[in-house]
Amino acid sequence: MGSSELFYLFVKSQGNPEMDPLLYYIVGGPGCATLNGFLFQTGPLQFDEIDYTGGLPTLHLYPYTWTKSASIIFVDAPIGSGYSYSTNPADYEISDLQSANQSYIFIREVSESCYLK
Repeated sequence: MGSSELFYLFVKSQGNPEMDPLLYYIVGGPGCATLNGFLFQTGPLQFDEIDYTGGLPTLHLYPYTWTKSASIIFVDAPIGSGYSYSTNPADYEISDLQSANQSYIFIREVSESCYLK
């Protein structure tokens, strides 16, 4: 993945991060970013739509977030979806097998980082 960068957000479990599961949450496809899953589906924050009067929206804690009992890595995958990108145009032509391989390499690299130790 030398010329590629996968964008991700990592949210540690609010419960027992050492024992709770780690979810790999892929949100990908043209025009779709991981922020969709983070802000509108399962993440810990949501836009405050009730008190919105225009301008910059505010956020509030989502009471039904999955992060109450799991850590989640929200990932824009494959390359070209969301904020994930490559400096090599050939990386945007990707098969399902290649995308799965990118995810495997990503998980290996992230698991070796300080985020998951």
